[in-house]
Amino acid sequence: MSLERRVWQEMSHLNVNDKTSKKMNLTYLSWSDCWATLADYYPESNYDFGEPKYYADETVEVSCTVTIKDGEHQFSRTMYLPVMDHRNNSVPNPSSRQISDARQRCLVKAVAVATGLGLYIYRGEDLPSEDKPKRVNKQLVQQYVQSFLDALSAEDALGLRQLGDELREDETTMSEVWKAFDSKQKAAIRSLINSTKESTNG
Repeated sequence: MSLERRVWQEMSHLNVNDKTSKKMNLTYLSWSDCWATLADYYPESNYDFGEPKYYADETVEVSCTVTIKDGEHQFSRTMYLPVMDHRNNSVPNPSSRQISDARQRCLVKAVAVATGLGLYIYRGEDLPSEDKPKRVNKQLVQQYVQSFLDALSAEDALGLRQLGDELREDETTMSEVWKAFDSKQKAAIRSLINSTKESTNG
């Protein structure tokens, strides 16, 4: 499975409603909560803002490139956004503050395009499609969490890979299991699983 597909499966269905705010009847996901959520899954990721583009009518466009990274694998997505006011109209001769705010909004947009995180907000939906509602087998989730922890403690890379393969077709359970781990545990699990792939390729 490609990194792009795995990231999309893990993050596109996440419900971030508890991290959004509303302004003028529009829903926003803050850049800090957006990045914190992404870093919880892929802490090696990074972003870069391009130079602002100035047009003849004195309006400005900003850009942001987000790179999702997991070990040796990575991919990037770039998005663009005009500097706008609260009515979503382009602002002539914007201030540095307005440009900065537009960059942060562009970051959230780039993350959404790369990972699917919060993309349902742009579609005007109340919940992500995968979040409508599926029953979670809590007992099964707990069993898998414990199995992952046992394999991690034993540094059983093949065991971790097998558990991941078992859950690949059950995205709902996989998501709930993954939420149980902190960022260090997630990084350790990925590292061990990746080591089995490198051994196979070698």
